[in-house]
Amino acid sequence: MTNTNSLREVHEEAIGNQSYTIESKTEYLTEDGNETIREQVEVTTYVDPEAEVIYEVQEYYTNDGETDGYVGIQRNQTIKQWIGEKVFVRIEYEDGTIEYMPAPSDPVSVEDRLDQTSIRLLDPLQYPQETTTIGVVDSEEGTYYVVEDRENRSNETSQVIGGQLEEIDVRTLVRDDGLIRQTIAERLITQNDEQTTIEQTIEITAINETTVERPNWDDEALKAQSQNSTQNR
Repeated sequence: MTNTNSLREVHEEAIGNQSYTIESKTEYLTEDGNETIREQVEVTTYVDPEAEVIYEVQEYYTNDGETDGYVGIQRNQTIKQWIGEKVFVRIEYEDGTIEYMPAPSDPVSVEDRLDQTSIRLLDPLQYPQETTTIGVVDSEEGTYYVVEDRENRSNETSQVIGGQLEEIDVRTLVRDDGLIRQTIAERLITQNDEQTTIEQTIEITAINETTVERPNWDDEALKAQSQNSTQNR
């Protein structure tokens, strides 16, 4: 048995100050009566802790332009974020419209964002708890341990009418030095007559080979932030 807090500590030590890329793909299928809504979110995050910069691309897709699904995407869109000495956010909508978000009034520090990103492969585990090692895989990179977390949760509160039942099945590949290389998770959330299946794969790649380049739209983002600041005075 391994506690998720211990997994976090050894993973952070193994990744150290190396650059890396995290690729995440999440698919949501919500079924409510005769209605079925499919949503997909793909996120690629390029991280350079030494330079203290992060560049992230989030792509959202849905089969319904006015969906009330689990994610609640109003339309297909791509969100790009540059996080460094400044924070720039660019939204590209399906119709070609581009929008730049104002600078956050209370931004999270780059150091905190780096910490949050480095442990993203632990996100599906959600809470500190015991996991079980169920197998071993040998590869050219070394030995990987297959770590599993399976459980059912119920949540009955005044905000969740009728309660909510959540079934979770997570498998994680942990290298023998503690680095978490891949996490595959499936969640089944049932509430009243609505059921949502969430399938997610998160993988860390290009370790110590990732280059994080400043986006070519940073001048436009900075100009938009300056205009917004002037209008709010």
